[in-house]
Amino acid sequence: MFLFPGTGKLENRSVLYNTSTGAKERVNKLLQMYANDVEEIPFITAGNIGVIVGLKDTRTGNTLVQSSDTTSIKQRLQLARIDVPSPVFFAAVEPASVSDERQLEEALRNLMREDPSLHVRTDEETGQTLVSGMGELHLEIVRDRLLNDFKCNAEMGRMRISYRETVTTPSTATVMYDREVMGKRAKAECSVEVAPLGEELEIVEGAIMEGGNRIVIDIGNIDNDVDASSHPTAQEIHHAMYMGLLAGLSRGALLSFPLAQLHIRAHDLRLFGPDSTSLAISTSVSHAVLQAVKKGSPALLEPMMDVTVEVGEEHLGAVVGDLNGVRRGQIVSLDSSSGVEESVTREDIVVYAPPDATVGRRAGEGLKMKRVVRATVPLSSMVGYSSALRSLTGGSGTFAMRVVEYGEMSKDREKAVVREITGV
Repeated sequence: MFLFPGTGKLENRSVLYNTSTGAKERVNKLLQMYANDVEEIPFITAGNIGVIVGLKDTRTGNTLVQSSDTTSIKQRLQLARIDVPSPVFFAAVEPASVSDERQLEEALRNLMREDPSLHVRTDEETGQTLVSGMGELHLEIVRDRLLNDFKCNAEMGRMRISYRETVTTPSTATVMYDREVMGKRAKAECSVEVAPLGEELEIVEGAIMEGGNRIVIDIGNIDNDVDASSHPTAQEIHHAMYMGLLAGLSRGALLSFPLAQLHIRAHDLRLFGPDSTSLAISTSVSHAVLQAVKKGSPALLEPMMDVTVEVGEEHLGAVVGDLNGVRRGQIVSLDSSSGVEESVTREDIVVYAPPDATVGRRAGEGLKMKRVVRATVPLSSMVGYSSALRSLTGGSGTFAMRVVEYGEMSKDREKAVVREITGV
């Protein structure tokens, strides 16, 4: 793994502390890269780039400090994180046999360490391993590395779009969790309110924005049926409620996609002494989230892309018509390509172009204006757009796109997506 020391000097065989994960790491070897050649070095100083061998629980974007640096460890000092957008495509990956499962799991762990934009999870209902990425090409590269670099005997299914879920009406749910776990009773009760993010519930200081949701945790006066000294501390309770909210927001009520654009508030926690463990609290909160979402008229959201297409004037009509019609897009602007426009229209600059014998005229004559089309288009309509654009423009058009928001889809479109994914 490549590293960039910000301060001090890192020596071989030293022990590091990962402030991002809370794990200790040992440096087994330090290397200096010269193209394909490798040189082992005893140390590396600040400002240089090297390779560190032996890290097990560190991934791209984590911050490492010396294990003896107690100040940085207590403060959980971390450098600015990489801003990674949410994945928009996912696909199921299956090992060919039970004996291939371990190799596939190890390969996916290694890929996630290198690539922060790659996400892997297991669907609780189907048991499938789902790999999520930033686009079609991203997942194709992942599949190629699994098969060729890691020699995994596995198959990857058809790529699907990673939708989001939300609620359309405010709702509240209260859940009592009371179960015996490994011979010990776990019991807690909590209420959760959910509402569309645009609608205000109750303004409370300390709101947290997480995954496009506004989270509010209101511990208030805890209703405790037993001695207060027997349950977790206020800090542990807050953390348990927070983890319960995150767990509940990770799965929606329609198709188990993550929830987004919600205002969610956990409150009125009720404890039962030693039976109210952190696990009981977080589980009651996550169950309350699911019940509240079911009552709140859940709906699907689809990724909306900011699409920029650069195309010749002669193909402008066909491209705009395709984006507006077939792809359900909305045109935002039509501009001229700055580079071409300036070279054609500016009269104060004379550019010499040598004769072009192949076409019988001076190179630079006949330059045609290029136009830039900006549009907001649902991601589901952009699948395979690269091939379509080549057909519309004779290979001369180019495009780029990025996720800007998640928009609510029509009921007919929502029913079609549910039918496509569930088969019902």
